[in-house]
Amino acid sequence: MNLSKNKADTMIRIASLFVDFFIFLIFDILILTNIVSMIISATPSYRETYMNYEIALLDTGLYEKDENDTVHLILDDFNSDKIPLYEEKIVSLYQRYDAVDQLDNYQASKKLSNTGFILENGNYIPGSNLNLLEKFYNNAYAECLNYVITVDENLSSSYGKLNSYFDTINFTSIVLSSLIFYLLIPFMTKNGQTLGKLFFKLYVVEAKSENESLSKLKVLIRQGSFIIVELIFSQFTYYIPAIVSFICMIVTKNKISLHDLIAGTVVLGVNSNKKEVESNYKGIKIGEPLNNVDDFVNKSIDQTNELHHKN
Repeated sequence: MNLSKNKADTMIRIASLFVDFFIFLIFDILILTNIVSMIISATPSYRETYMNYEIALLDTGLYEKDENDTVHLILDDFNSDKIPLYEEKIVSLYQRYDAVDQLDNYQASKKLSNTGFILENGNYIPGSNLNLLEKFYNNAYAECLNYVITVDENLSSSYGKLNSYFDTINFTSIVLSSLIFYLLIPFMTKNGQTLGKLFFKLYVVEAKSENESLSKLKVLIRQGSFIIVELIFSQFTYYIPAIVSFICMIVTKNKISLHDLIAGTVVLGVNSNKKEVESNYKGIKIGEPLNNVDDFVNKSIDQTNELHHKN
């Protein structure tokens, strides 16, 4: 097999990658929201952690419960009449932790937001521009909460544990989605194809063999290395393996990516040089690939001579 003549077009290969990644994201979102999140959030340890986090948030005074028993930021329904309350909550919270520097910075930030606050009797008080005021208090509350998380032991602990659960949920979802989309589906196709490759008529073969039927072991090695190195490991290494693999696919002669290199495979496209000539002549199979008309004539002559010898 002449790989240089059959190698997949670079733009088609890139297009198939984007199609695969788009479908993979849909898989991931569905599994994340409908399976993994529901299972982990139903565990007693997660519920306890989330409950402690809600209690810690309510204790800051920046959050409150609504009639549906849902905890939300008191700024969610911004109201100009509640500005004195917003002010009181954030000032009292800084005072609780003796955060003098943070409180001074908070007051100084009003001066910088002179279109939202006006100077009156030496103090900056809220002006009439509600959009700027809402933006100011949202930023101020975010900064205050970030500070409290670093100094409040209960909030810091529950926040850290909750983030660990979220990391577990996301990681588990990515692994399951990868196994389904990038491993199970290629296992079910003839030539280790993903949905993107099927759409663009690309197929995977062994680089050193003319056999277009890819073994399941090769599929496992190729797709497994892709999942481990370029999907999972890349998340902890600034996506360097995925970037290197993408560059290799573009610049190498036979468009070899990292997982192709590991598995000894290559991605091919439809060979436009192959010609299929249909014939009802005895001994010539319909759809057999022929290089040119001379091949057809030569085979016909050979088979005619065989018939004469037999007779």
